[in-house]
Amino acid sequence: MHIDATYLPLQPWRLARLRYKRFLAEAAVERLPPGPEFDRAQRHCALLAYRLMRRFSERPIARSVTGPFYNTASLLYEALVGRPDVDLHRHCNWVLDHPPEHIDFD
Repeated sequence: MHIDATYLPLQPWRLARLRYKRFLAEAAVERLPPGPEFDRAQRHCALLAYRLMRRFSERPIARSVTGPFYNTASLLYEALVGRPDVDLHRHCNWVLDHPPEHIDFD
């Protein structure tokens, strides 16, 4: 479909659709780890909790299921999807085993 001057107000929606199609295409070919179903929201919350802990805490991040890192990840997930008491230890452990290179929030 060619978008000419008549459809300029629709251009942002077309670009958004193309971005979403690209995202879904990349997700479809992504290699998922073996085991239970992979949940992107859980992994994202674990990663964000890790970044928050590294940025605002001087203490090392512990692998304690009752510790602040795991609790922060669970609270972020609860705020995102509205489901309390979800166990994110598998995703938190993955983030600890594969820490991100950049911690900044930019």
